[in-house]
Amino acid sequence: MKKILSYFFSIVIIIAIVYIGAVMIMGAYNLASGGGFACPSWPGCPDAPLPFLTGSRLHHVHWLHRLTVVAGLVAVALLAHRARAVRDASPALAAGAVALLSLYLLQAALGAATIWSDFASAVRSVHLLVGAAVWALAVALLARAQYVPDAVAAGETSRT
Repeated sequence: MKKILSYFFSIVIIIAIVYIGAVMIMGAYNLASGGGFACPSWPGCPDAPLPFLTGSRLHHVHWLHRLTVVAGLVAVALLAHRARAVRDASPALAAGAVALLSLYLLQAALGAATIWSDFASAVRSVHLLVGAAVWALAVALLARAQYVPDAVAAGETSRT
């Protein structure tokens, strides 16, 4: 049972890591292509109000990054939700999943703040730093999930 739970939870973490990686790749492409400056407001985009239907290629790149962020949020929120199953046996893993969700939300807010600050260097730098922290914490959670205590293997999970 321990291996099954650890395997299932690891799959959920891997899914979150894949989405986080996609967000980071899209963010890098958004910046490198000039798409980061295509939408000067948040949450909307005045020059391309309908994602992928209006605007130029750079607007589409920018919208793709924003929508990838939403998909990543869903994956990280699912991970935080699934962490409830192991919170009694592995409080560190459960706390780490909640911390990951919190960092991810901070990262999204910093993305908006980047636009609101007219792309100030300090805000962009913190946005990049928190993105690296999100990635590192997700990978650390995957490593930690490989060592779920035996109490979980015996079926002693938390009450929901």
